[in-house]
Amino acid sequence: MIERIRKQRARLVASLPSADRELQMAEEVGFNKSVIKAKGGIPITSFQQEPEETGTELKQFKTVLLTGSLLTDSSFSQIFQISATVLGQSNSYYQCSFPEVLKKSNSLNIASRKELMETLQLKSSKFDVSKEGLLNVYYKHPKNSSAKTVTEKDLLLGLLIFLQGLGESVVLFLHNKDTLLPTLLAKINHYELFDNFRTIVHCCCDLSGLALTLRMDNLWSGKDHPNLRAIAENVDGCNDKEISQENASSVLGTTLSKLMQKNELTIQRVLEMSNKVSLVQYMTAKVNVIKAVKVEFKARKPDLVELIHSHQAFGTSTQVQLIWTTLEEIKKMLKSSDKKSASNASVQDSGDGDNELKNTAAAKAKLLSAENWETKTYKCFLAPGSTTINGDESKSLELRVPALQLRLTELRGKYALVEKHPDFSLCHIESEPSTIQKSDLSMFPIISVTARNTTAKILTLDSKDISEPIATVRLTVD
Repeated sequence: MIERIRKQRARLVASLPSADRELQMAEEVGFNKSVIKAKGGIPITSFQQEPEETGTELKQFKTVLLTGSLLTDSSFSQIFQISATVLGQSNSYYQCSFPEVLKKSNSLNIASRKELMETLQLKSSKFDVSKEGLLNVYYKHPKNSSAKTVTEKDLLLGLLIFLQGLGESVVLFLHNKDTLLPTLLAKINHYELFDNFRTIVHCCCDLSGLALTLRMDNLWSGKDHPNLRAIAENVDGCNDKEISQENASSVLGTTLSKLMQKNELTIQRVLEMSNKVSLVQYMTAKVNVIKAVKVEFKARKPDLVELIHSHQAFGTSTQVQLIWTTLEEIKKMLKSSDKKSASNASVQDSGDGDNELKNTAAAKAKLLSAENWETKTYKCFLAPGSTTINGDESKSLELRVPALQLRLTELRGKYALVEKHPDFSLCHIESEPSTIQKSDLSMFPIISVTARNTTAKILTLDSKDISEPIATVRLTVD
């Protein structure tokens, strides 16, 4: 028995590339783990599987069609979506992770944040009053109901639980391994899930390898693999395939089944023709690519993020430019406006007062610009009591902001933009910045506003009669 195992190991080592043979030889002398590190990369741990797993034919297994999408920037890569479907069955798994870049969403320019959310098909809860970075963000699935995003680790744990629940060894079948697998393995290793993962996954292969073996190389552009749509349309003989992340695994399974039927292939034969490789073999061959994946999130503000779908052609991605707005930038803008006004005043005569007024108005307009404030609004209510405002006069009021009660310690003394509530019409509320303060008479935060009675009659505002909000506030973008 021992002699047979030695012969199998010798045959396996002889068939592997030189890098694999070095790994095998290192393990022969007692190293069970080989940890490889590189400057600027991450530690990648290669585990040795038993030779029986790859050297013998797997009799019973489930083929899992795996697709996904990645979010990347210059300093971080993240698995954004994962979809897994069992070939020939209805069992499936789909999950979306919370984009780490949204932890600084309040610092994003409003238009940039809207574009990012729309590109990623995300929405946030309108009733969420939690701190920045802990928003209830949901993925808007085109067909199924919206699902709350989870952490990247929970996404991978969910995939692991799904694969374990199949009760058999698993063969992962992808469109092209090199798009999704390096990041997937880097993340699994980062979260220390590799040992669990490799006990379930026997090997992985891809449709691109199968298509090349079946002489569909006319679809290739140089060495770059085509997208899933090109292969699917070639198999079906049509040009109207619509593929998205939501249906990519289904199209991948349908295309594989048609190729098997058309070419009279068994699933065992498919594995032989589609770049079948074990996880350890793949990690050894692609060690530099996997090490280059940046798995640690750093609190920074990238200039752009890229969304990469595993079913797309090589090098294809959707880019979103990110524009960040900070409170410091607002202050600099106001100081610049003040200096410009002072300079103009020193060189102009008294007849230029109108220009000064225009400069002041321009500075105020910039301060009130929507880009400087969050999109989320919080309702403001009259404080208990009654207030009288004479005709054609203005008066300062203190309004309560109940929704910010849990954040009072954090927000006390900070600026907020006050605006009249669209449903309030008894008087005019000035749109102006004001500071959030703690009330001596109430547990709710308060904010001062200027109310102007635009009529000639005396106006009375009584909290007993007016229970609806009269204004809203928006917090500053950090």
